[in-house]
Amino acid sequence: MDRKPFERRMERRDFLNLAASGLGAFVAACNPPFEETTQVMDSPEGRVVHWEKDDLIVLVSGAQPRYAPGETIKLTVVINNQGARPVQARARIRLVGRGGQAVAEAPVSATSVAPGAAATLERTLPLPRDLAPGDYTLQVELPPWMQTDSPAPTGGGKIGIAVVITQRGE
Repeated sequence: MDRKPFERRMERRDFLNLAASGLGAFVAACNPPFEETTQVMDSPEGRVVHWEKDDLIVLVSGAQPRYAPGETIKLTVVINNQGARPVQARARIRLVGRGGQAVAEAPVSATSVAPGAAATLERTLPLPRDLAPGDYTLQVELPPWMQTDSPAPTGGGKIGIAVVITQRGE
């Protein structure tokens, strides 16, 4: 029996390759474009984290790689508005443990940033004296921000900085 070209059986391996490549193309097409970047730079003055999303550039400095329980984390957060409209932004600082639970949190601070300008927020986060040693994440969260002439918030995101909590005296 002679089969037509479209009626022949496909090998299982060929079928799986076709299905996998089609699924990969579908997933790539459905994902939103990558719109934020984070870079960590070590300078003589300390670690600086550079984060960009939409029209905002955020620089976080002052984070040390190690802290002891009872110390205070001191951060400087610079929010630079590269857009054409003023922005109302907020910053939330937390120390997050393994399960994503906040073990220390500073009050939320808000600022207005004019187009082409920058605002600086000095933030402190006292660490609990009973904090267990281990790996933690210092999280700087920028909830969605408001542009003054837009009713809907835009943007938002989190910057994670790895820190180690040591025993006292280490």
